[in-house]
Amino acid sequence: LESRDEVGDLAAAFTVMSSRLAELYGGLEKKVNDRTKELTANMKEVERMNKLMVGRELRMAEMKKEMAALRRQSRSSSVPSAGTDDQPDGLA
Repeated sequence: LESRDEVGDLAAAFTVMSSRLAELYGGLEKKVNDRTKELTANMKEVERMNKLMVGRELRMAEMKKEMAALRRQSRSSSVPSAGTDDQPDGLA
């Protein structure tokens, strides 16, 4: 039953507004879901890059320690001990 008076007009306007709100809500929900997926993918990429960089930094720290140890070893082996030759056998 449709009413042709002000109440009928108001009911029709309400129905149109209600339908429009449902469409807008559905569109907004889709946008939120799409954006959430995009942000999740970006977050995973940032986490992957962070792991790579942390691993790289840890490896660099290990290499610095190894270099320091090699320098110490090199310094200690290059200082001649009392009573030893600097030259290998047969080259003196």
